Amino acid sequence: KQSYRHPGTSMPHGLSSPALLTPHGLSVWRHLRAGKVPPDLSRLDTSVASVTTSVASPDGTRKLLLALRDGLEIETVLIPPLDRGARSQNARRRTTLCISSQVGCRQGCSFCATGRMGLLRNLTADE
Repeated sequence: KQSYRHPGTSMPHGLSSPALLTPHGLSVWRHLRAGKVPPDLSRLDTSVASVTTSVASPDGTRKLLLALRDGLEIETVLIPPLDRGARSQNARRRTTLCISSQVGCRQGCSFCATGRMGLLRNLTADE
């Protein structure tokens, strides 16, 4: 399926490299790479959204625009672990994922495209 695929690979976004995974995450990653997908996970419907645009910043931050089944769009951002001044070793290695829980936003910030569109709806549980 095309949804959530990392460009140039058959792996989902964020799973193409195990470099920053926790031990449990690394175990899951190895099983997925080996094709050992649990039956429940293989039935997962990944067609709820598809990546329409992926933009990388020079600092490694990646913004993804996702199209939902109803044609509305949401954004998600992957922020690499660049904070050299972080207090803990884990914080320096941690990748942050910002995800939407709503389509749009009611804050209305003038600098934000999502805020300018207003709050359209909450995401559903499967989204």
